[in-house]
Amino acid sequence: QNTARQCHSLSTPPMIRPRNEPAIAETWLMPSAMPRCAAGEASVRIAVEFANSIAPPMSWPPRITISHIAPCRPGKGARPSLIAPVRRLSLPKPAELERGVAVVTLPDQRWARCDIKSVSLLPNILAKQQAAEAGCREAWLVDGEGFVTEGTSSNAYIVKDGKVITRGLSNEILAGCTRRALMRLAKEEGVEIVERKFTVEGALAPDGGCLYSS
Repeated sequence: QNTARQCHSLSTPPMIRPRNEPAIAETWLMPSAMPRCAAGEASVRIAVEFANSIAPPMSWPPRITISHIAPCRPGKGARPSLIAPVRRLSLPKPAELERGVAVVTLPDQRWARCDIKSVSLLPNILAKQQAAEAGCREAWLVDGEGFVTEGTSSNAYIVKDGKVITRGLSNEILAGCTRRALMRLAKEEGVEIVERKFTVEGALAPDGGCLYSS
């Protein structure tokens, strides 16, 4: 799931992949990380970094070239790097699981391609900071029509009349891997999944609500 999402992000615009899709998938199974990940103590994040393959000679004053062209396009000589750091997993506290967490709603000020996994997350960071300053765990972002899109670092759903309601996949949200796993488990348990938009007002009066991410 993570591999497919990463390859989707690299295809818009077309970028050279550091490895093919099966090889990237194998990176998730690094022997050094798997025991801790399987025990729920750590997670692996794979990132692709782009840089020019040949560094320009140093000169003074330095010559800085600003370009908005993707540095790693096919046939352009740039070389991508695959980075796979392992980090300690931060799990919710027992009290948070029992009582829930506070969420604030904020206008969704992100760009129009939120389905692309990238490090261009400044609007998410600013909204997350606002949530923290308000004493909340997360911020649910709201589009111009009053519908909840997702959280700053999580997907969102509500439960109504025994049905799980969550926004359908589009360029407006990130295809979360935990989202996909939850939907699969819900279907296995016979819980109906409804992919549709819901408003802030609708989120205030459901049987329950949840945010989910890795």
